[in-house]
Amino acid sequence: MERSQIAVIGAGLMGHGIAYLFAAGGYDVRVQDPARDALDKLTQRSREICDILGTDRAAVERVSTGPSIEWAVSDAGIVIEAAPEKLALKQAIFAHLECFAPRDAILASNTSALPITHIAASLETKDRMLGAHF
Repeated sequence: MERSQIAVIGAGLMGHGIAYLFAAGGYDVRVQDPARDALDKLTQRSREICDILGTDRAAVERVSTGPSIEWAVSDAGIVIEAAPEKLALKQAIFAHLECFAPRDAILASNTSALPITHIAASLETKDRMLGAHF
């Protein structure tokens, strides 16, 4: 099944920009972050990117936020994790993603320092895991 939904887990320093890039490319993007403050700032930060780049603000309308990882990844073709660089945190997120993302979804980490093999160490579906540092 071809899926056009993108999920971004983490709305902070990197996550908001990743969400914008996919939305600007025409994809619907679901963003989830446990920090309500980060989600509340997402729309404004996306608008600021549009203003800086001189791009159409319509992309912002393709980004939505929600209450859970399960919601964000339920129909995703690509899931990008953009959480803080803490191995245990990333491993816990990917364990969750493995349970709730469609089996054919690509699971990507935006890590800049942690080895993907360490993040994916306990996953049963390592074949769909990759590094995608923006």
